[in-house]
Amino acid sequence: MIELKPEAEEIARRLDAERSAGHTRGPLHGIPILLKANIDTGDRMQTTAGSLALLGTPPAQDSTVAENLRRAGAECGSSSGSGAAASASFAAADPPLGHRVTGRAAKLARTAARPPYLRGRSETI
Repeated sequence: MIELKPEAEEIARRLDAERSAGHTRGPLHGIPILLKANIDTGDRMQTTAGSLALLGTPPAQDSTVAENLRRAGAECGSSSGSGAAASASFAAADPPLGHRVTGRAAKLARTAARPPYLRGRSETI
C-alpha cells in the first residue's frame, strides 16, 4: 500500500452512521476499496502511478472507475501499486525508468541500499 486517505476514518464513521440510520448509497455502501495508484481520485490522494513527476498534483476529478465505485457506495480510501513494481523497488536502489519511485517500499529499498553511515538520516521523496 502506498497511501491511506487522511480522512478515511472520519468518512467510515459517517458512512456507518448513515447505514445505522437505514440509508445506503448503493450495494457497496461503506466498503473500502483499494485502488491502484494510477487510477485518479479527485480527493487528497496522491495518485501518482509511482512517479515523482506527479507528486503534489492531485487530480481535479475522479476517474470513471473511481466515480462508478463511489456511485455504488464504495469508499476509495487508499492507493496501491502492482506487486511487480513493488518487487522492483526492493531490487534496485535506483529503479529503472517505469518503476515506482514513491511509496514506502521504494523508500525502504533506497534506505537499505545506502551505506551504513548514511542510514537513519532524513530523506525526502
